Amino acid sequence: MGNRIKYLSTISILPNDVLDKDIVFISESALTKSARLGLKDVNYKVVPEIWDNHRKLKEGSVYLERLYGNLTKKLGLALSKLHSVDHPYSFWELPMASWMLYSLPPLFDRYCRLKLAIELYGKENLVLLACEHKMCTYSGFPDYFESVCVKEQSVSAFYAEVAIQMGLQVREFT
Repeated sequence: MGNRIKYLSTISILPNDVLDKDIVFISESALTKSARLGLKDVNYKVVPEIWDNHRKLKEGSVYLERLYGNLTKKLGLALSKLHSVDHPYSFWELPMASWMLYSLPPLFDRYCRLKLAIELYGKENLVLLACEHKMCTYSGFPDYFESVCVKEQSVSAFYAEVAIQMGLQVREFT
């Protein structure tokens, strides 16, 4: 896998036209046992696991705690301004807490995994493969978690949203 285009996949579903290209899976969990069998003649790699390192896990945890505090303040002040009220940011913390506590960790995880792939292979050499799937609203944590972390098409779409914000090239497929 030299300095040529690598197709970064976040799920086991792949378009047929990339099977003869260099493929990089974002994690071991993206590469199911059945997918491995189908890829025996395909040149692929897997991005190393990022959360096996206790120090990095602790650093990530501390970062998320700080981020939560910073976002609570910024969003709280913005919500007061938006609603033309003079409430302290802590007034908004309870309504924001459930949303932020279940959305920040998966978002941070996706960002860190994509960042590592970029560090390993170079942004200019990566194209993220993403299922053509529209993100939607969620009724609560179980629905959100299943969509963002379990359903392959939704996992792929969530990674694509993060990748776009990072300036990574995304190629959707059906």
